[in-house]
Amino acid sequence: YSIVRQEYVALEKRAAEVQQIPGSAKEREFIEVQRRLESAFKVSDYLERCYPVVKRAEEASVQRFLEEAARFPLTLPDVLQLVNLTPTDPVYFVGICPDLSDDQIDQLIDLIRQHLLPKVKPPADESANQDAEQPSEEGGEAAPA
Repeated sequence: YSIVRQEYVALEKRAAEVQQIPGSAKEREFIEVQRRLESAFKVSDYLERCYPVVKRAEEASVQRFLEEAARFPLTLPDVLQLVNLTPTDPVYFVGICPDLSDDQIDQLIDLIRQHLLPKVKPPADESANQDAEQPSEEGGEAAPA
């Protein structure tokens, strides 16, 4: 998602530059840039609608994931799929990057969970109930909540 967003910004900048070009070459290049802009917008919109995690991923987290994922034999399209889809079930890796070992897949899943997925805290009620059920050290009865 962030890669698509960066491309979108670069294309908008290029569209502004093309406007300054004199002559007939300007029209052809402007049409091409507009087509690519529309495509990038549609991809970005699709990702936001279908994969809400892409909106929540912070740029720094994605960067850390990319740095750590560099040690794996992944192509650029493989990495893009992992960032956009954030798979955490090994079965998905067969289709995305089939040449990885089971150990590499497990390591990548850990990286995805660590860097790309939001941290979920347990509900406050659940942790309070667990504390109430623990026996006190002195009398063996449950400590008051």
